[in-house]
Amino acid sequence: MDNSTGMVLMSIHPQYVDLINSGEKKIEFRKTRFLRPINKVVIYSTTPVSKIVGYFDVDTIVSSTPALLWEEYNRVGGISEKDFFDYYGSKIEAIGIKIKNAIQFDKKIDISALNLTPPQSYKYLSEEEFEKICGLGNL
Repeated sequence: MDNSTGMVLMSIHPQYVDLINSGEKKIEFRKTRFLRPINKVVIYSTTPVSKIVGYFDVDTIVSSTPALLWEEYNRVGGISEKDFFDYYGSKIEAIGIKIKNAIQFDKKIDISALNLTPPQSYKYLSEEEFEKICGLGNL
């Protein structure tokens, strides 16, 4: 199996999923960097939604200090300054995944239909898994 597909399944809280889908949130903040190049993020909307709801293409991934990332992207991050800095705590590195082409599925997908469990942060996906997800989502 080719593991260089560049796709991940990522858990994101519903309020941020809504902002991604509305176009207000143009960057997703993370504490850890990916170990391989990523070009698509499949969105698992956490409780109370608990479904796979769509995906977005990755524009670029930026890495900086939390303070500099906040300074550059606070207007398009969809998060309050307090929540942002609470999230990063004492971390010295902050990762930003710049979002382009957010796609909502017509049908939300129960993750158990894919024999997957919700990822703590993210999980790499194969091309076959991504195609199956898109099929179940009626794309």
